Amino acid sequence: HLKPGKLDVLIDTAQNAPDRRFRCEAIINLSIVRTMGSPDEQKRASDVLAELAVSKDELVAAAAAWSLDVEPDKEQLKEWLVPPLK
Repeated sequence: HLKPGKLDVLIDTAQNAPDRRFRCEAIINLSIVRTMGSPDEQKRASDVLAELAVSKDELVAAAAAWSLDVEPDKEQLKEWLVPPLK
């Protein structure tokens, strides 16, 4: 489960960030929530990804469509994880 408000921030970033890099990063995070969040979080993330998958922005649409198709597992998450600062 996410901290209160975190999902809202991810959704807002995925939908509205002016920089595509941040939108796509939020979309990837929504993919993780879609498969590993609480049932309510999973539904909200899936709904937003479905909306974004038909975006006029082709890059955002492709990232969202990919995120709907991918089922992140623990090995995938290890690849995506940013190592902590030492």
